[in-house]
Amino acid sequence: MVIENRGKLQHEAEELSILGDKFYARNDFSAAVSCYQKAAELGDKLAQYNLALMYEEGKGVEVNHAKAVYWYKKAADSGLPEAQINLALCYYWGTEVEKDFKAAYELLTFAGKSGHPNAQYWLGKFYYSGVYVSISDEKAVEYLKKLL
Repeated sequence: MVIENRGKLQHEAEELSILGDKFYARNDFSAAVSCYQKAAELGDKLAQYNLALMYEEGKGVEVNHAKAVYWYKKAADSGLPEAQINLALCYYWGTEVEKDFKAAYELLTFAGKSGHPNAQYWLGKFYYSGVYVSISDEKAVEYLKKLL
């Protein structure tokens, strides 16, 4: 019974997330936020990520970087590379969190394992400029070549 209920909630979350995407495509950002919020609370990682973006960009809601970081963390913990990258950049720039280059590097490393190009770019940048890691032109080029 518990597994069946979990499956129903997951399905409901996915449907709400898809509905949010449809509202977003129609520029009905308030309705999109409402759907994403419900789906995010049910644990849908794409809805969590999209809701974070809405808060970061102020679409359908007022800009709220603290809420964006909260939802990026949820989605990043679920393994979504895009959320890991955006959360890493929050740590890199100190957006609503204390600057933490180690946390940023670790999140980018997780995202980089998926082959995500933005993670490869930022990892290359870390090695090129010596942020948190020792400067290494070889490592920088290694990551940046993955973009080609």
